[in-house]
Amino acid sequence: EVMEKFCELYKFVHDFFDNLDLQEEVNNWLEQALKSGKLMTLFELFVPYVTPEMYGAKGDGVTDDTSAIQQALNTKRHVIFTKTYLISQPLNVYSDISGKGTIMYKYNTNLGRKDDIDNILTLIEQENIKISDITLNMNRNADFTYGESEFGEWGYNIVLRACKNIIIEGIKSVNAQGDGIGIGQNNNKVDSENIFVNNCMLANNYRNGISVTGCKNCVIDGCFCIDETGYCGIIIEPDANSNSETDVTVANCTVKQSNKAGFTVSAYQHGGTKIVRSSFINCNLYKTGSTTGTPQYSMLFGGEVELIEIIRNYVFTNTFNNPQVINFGIAVSLWPKKVVIDGNNFVTDYVGSAPYSIYVCGHDSFIFKNNNVN
Repeated sequence: EVMEKFCELYKFVHDFFDNLDLQEEVNNWLEQALKSGKLMTLFELFVPYVTPEMYGAKGDGVTDDTSAIQQALNTKRHVIFTKTYLISQPLNVYSDISGKGTIMYKYNTNLGRKDDIDNILTLIEQENIKISDITLNMNRNADFTYGESEFGEWGYNIVLRACKNIIIEGIKSVNAQGDGIGIGQNNNKVDSENIFVNNCMLANNYRNGISVTGCKNCVIDGCFCIDETGYCGIIIEPDANSNSETDVTVANCTVKQSNKAGFTVSAYQHGGTKIVRSSFINCNLYKTGSTTGTPQYSMLFGGEVELIEIIRNYVFTNTFNNPQVINFGIAVSLWPKKVVIDGNNFVTDYVGSAPYSIYVCGHDSFIFKNNNVN
C-alpha cells in the first residue's frame, strides 16, 4: 500500500513538473525511492520539495486554497507554486518558497477592515529562508481610503519580524493594503538581521513599497517601486523606543510616482530612535510627490542618523504643472551626524513653484561634491 502511494506520487510529480528544469533530477530521486524498498522516511529523503497541490490545492484562482498551502508550508520543506492560488487567511512561512505562481487574497468589499487579513506571508523569528519569483497580490478594495489605520492600513504582502539571513528575490508584490514588504522587529524589540531584497517589483501598494522598521544589515538592490499611493517607494523608519540598530543600503533601485517621497529616512517620527547608517547608491527617482499643495520630496532624511550617504543617484523633481506644489530633490534636517552627497544628478521641472533641488539644515558633518544641479 505504501509503495502504491509512492507510485501515485511519482506519476503526479512527473506530470506536474514536466516542463521544469529539475524534472530529470526529481525523477532520479523518486526512482531510487521506489526501488529502495525502505518504507520509512522515503518522502523526506527523496522528495526535496512539496507543492500545495499535494495537500489538495486547486490553484484555479477561484477555490480557497488557504488550508492546503499552509499544510505545505508546515512541512518546512521547499514549497513550489506554479498556479494562481486564492487565500482568505495569512500564511506562516517556515521554509523556502519559489515558482512562477501567484498567491492572491480573496477579493472582499470589506478588505481593510480589522477582521480581515493583515498579511499574505508572515515570517516571525525565522532563519535561512529564500522567497523567490512568486507574485503576491492582496487585491485590496479600490475604495479603501487612507487614514483608517485601525482598519488594516498596516497590512503587508510579506512581513519579517526578528528574522535572520532571509533572501527575497524576483518577486512581484502588488495591491497591499499597507506595505509591499515590511522588515522589522518582533514584540521583544529584536531586530531582523541580514535581509536581502533583490530585483523585486513593488506596485500600487497603499502605503509604501518597502518599509524597514528595524534591521541590522538590510540590503535592497535592483528593486522597482511604482505608484505607491500612500507614502514612499522605500522608507526606513524604526519604531518608537525600539533600541534598533538599523543599517540599510539601497542600491540600483528605481522609484516612480510615489505619492509623498521616493526614499524616506526618519529617526524622529516615532520617538527619537537611532539609525546607524542609510546609503542610497546609483538609484533613479522620477516624478515622486503629489499634485497637492503639500511639500513633497524625492528624498527625505531626518533625525539621529549616524551616516547618510547619497551617491551617484539621478533625481528628477517634478512640480506637476501646479504652482502650489513645493517639491524637494533632497531634504535633510533634524541633526543627522554625517551627510555625504556625492556624484548625483539633480533635475527639476520648474513650473511656477519654488522647488529646491537640495535643502540641508542641522548636521554635524556635511560633504557635498561632484554633483550636477539643473
